[in-house]
Order: sequence, then structure tokens, then C-alpha cells
Amino acid sequence: MMEQPKGEIAGFPTVEAVDVTPELAETWLARNPNNRNLRKAVVDSYARDMQAGRWALNGGTL
Repeated sequence: MMEQPKGEIAGFPTVEAVDVTPELAETWLARNPNNRNLRKAVVDSYARDMQAGRWALNGGTL
């Protein structure tokens, strides 16, 4: 019998919620040169929503 990887159930994908710090985000962005251009207005909007408690975990991905 083949052992399933930790967290995997009957072939279904698993998910993990991660708190992303600004430093971690910079690291991830630096590793992929094909990302879309960073737009300060969009970043500022996300930051305002997070600070105001309007950034809810809803199952969508970034």
C-alpha cells in the first residue's frame, strides 16, 4: 500500500493559509521575473482593506 503524502486525502489537493509578511512577499516576487508590474495604487488599496478588516479569508487565491 502506497503511503499518502502528509495532508493529502484520497488524491484531493490540500490548501494552507499563510500569513505573508512584506519581506516574504518581496522574496516571492523577486523569484519570478514574469510577474505583472507592481502597481502602488493596488498595493495601497489591499493594505487599506487589510488594516480595516475588510480582507476576509474566502477560499480564493492570490
